[in-house]
Parts: sequence; C-alpha cells; structure tokens
Amino acid sequence: MSQQPQAVLNMPGFQQLGGQQAPAWRRAPVFPTAPFFSTDPNVSFQPRIYSLSLLPTEYTLGASVARSLRFDTPGTIIAINGSAFNTGAGNAFPLGVFANDTYQVLFEGVTGDKYTTLPVIASSILGNGQNPGEIGCFGYVINSGATFNVTITPLLDNLLISLAFVVVETRAGTNYTMGAQTGTVR
Repeated sequence: MSQQPQAVLNMPGFQQLGGQQAPAWRRAPVFPTAPFFSTDPNVSFQPRIYSLSLLPTEYTLGASVARSLRFDTPGTIIAINGSAFNTGAGNAFPLGVFANDTYQVLFEGVTGDKYTTLPVIASSILGNGQNPGEIGCFGYVINSGATFNVTITPLLDNLLISLAFVVVETRAGTNYTMGAQTGTVR
C-alpha cells in the first residue's frame, strides 16, 4: 500500500527546508515577467502602450491628481514606466534628484485581483524606457472594460509627468474574457 502525497497548504519554515522529505512547494522566478499565453489558434497577442500625462498647469504643488486608464481589450500589464520633465527655468532637477524621484504614485487596479499600492516615490516601483518596471510573475491580468486608477502627487513645481503601461493584449472573438479559467472564444 503506497501513501499518496498530501497537499501542504502552509509555506515551509526554515527548519523544514532540507532533510529527507522536501516540502510541497517550489521556487519560481518572479522576474522577468512571464505572462500566460493561450494555445488556442484563434487567439493572438499584440503589445500596446497605454499612457497618461499630468501637465504642469493641471496641479498645485503637493496636491494629488487622479487619473483613470480604461482598457478596451483584455490583456496583461507586464510593466509600468514613468518619467518627469521640468518645464521651469533651466529645465533641470536639483542635484542628485532623478526624474522619477520628483513625484509620488498610487495604483489601484479594480478588476479581479486587486493591484494596490500606497503612495510611494515613483522611482521605487516604476521603471523607465531603458529599464522597464516589470510587474513580475505573470503580470496583472485585465479584462475588456477594466479600469486602472492612478493618483499622482508632484513634489516639485513645473513638472510634466508621463506614465506608460506596457500591455500584451489578447485578440480573439468579440466575447473573449480572461479570468480564472483559460478564457473562452465564441
């Protein structure tokens, strides 16, 4: 009579990470982001950039400004990048301050799984054009009509702030939805 393996629901502690019986957990890389892709031949994928900007005339220093992105096609957000440009005299930032250090961001993804951050200095979670700010693991799945809320708080005057969301869109029949299952093409 053989024993069937039992499901282990709790992550192992350090005492359990060795010895004869390995815990029922495995390691997997978080970066680079590796989204799931359908094997259905009627489904295709296409990269797309969704962007938003905050102009210097649209805020007062230290005040938060809300923006919303609405996604018209299902897909997966794989990276979020940002930058700022000082439109004031001299067009320069203070010595030692980089573009993404000049504002705070707060994210709220409101479809399915929640993607929420507290207000943080943008450089701590955003990438830039040279080094993308990857979401990690499988990315953040969005359905058609999903909304992603962004709150930006400028920390300097005269900033033009731009964010870019790198999305791999899923293209198929008009009723395609992504979710806990693999999706349905009708």
